[in-house]
Amino acid sequence: SGTFIYGTGTTARPVFLDHYAIGKFPVTEAEDKAFADATHLSGLPSHWTGGSYPAGRTNHPVPYVSLTNALKYCAWVASNTGWN
Repeated sequence: SGTFIYGTGTTARPVFLDHYAIGKFPVTEAEDKAFADATHLSGLPSHWTGGSYPAGRTNHPVPYVSLTNALKYCAWVASNTGWN
């Protein structure tokens, strides 16, 4: 928790967060697929075909994730790991 400066120049202002969590590594294609499969997610990443990511991208960061699906992923991880 703590205060950080949000914005730049004349729009910069201090913001206090009482708590937050952040991943150490980007979410991989395989992790996003596990989430999509477990939650029957609609609105899969636009580069996926047939319900999955392209071959050879298992451990690559997943691109083209909407804010809505990113928030759903975070909630899913929190409910399955107990870090919330």
